[in-house]
Amino acid sequence: MKKHWIINVGSVQIPIHMADGFLSRLRGLIGRELADGEGLLLSPCDQVHCMFMSYSIDVLYLSVEKQVIHIQRDMKPWSLGKRVRNCRYVLEMKSGSARRYNLTEGSVLQFSKMEV
Repeated sequence: MKKHWIINVGSVQIPIHMADGFLSRLRGLIGRELADGEGLLLSPCDQVHCMFMSYSIDVLYLSVEKQVIHIQRDMKPWSLGKRVRNCRYVLEMKSGSARRYNLTEGSVLQFSKMEV
């Protein structure tokens, strides 16, 4: 997974892995575990699954403007998320991350290029 972007949440920076190809989006986090404070951004995407996963995640559905339009907290392994209209990106993070970073519906996420 490529890690070239950062989400700025207040004074916190969250490194983001990108899944922007068909196979990388399909695989997502299967067989992978995010470290605390990391995320996986799927693009384009409007629905996710947790098949074959071993841990719960928070799923944030984002508009083209990167505004949070829906949050599915604590999505369990072997579950299927709902399809969200007007969604362009999906951000997956460890369960509890949305609350920890105070991310709510209506939050607009600021992305910046990671310096390599």
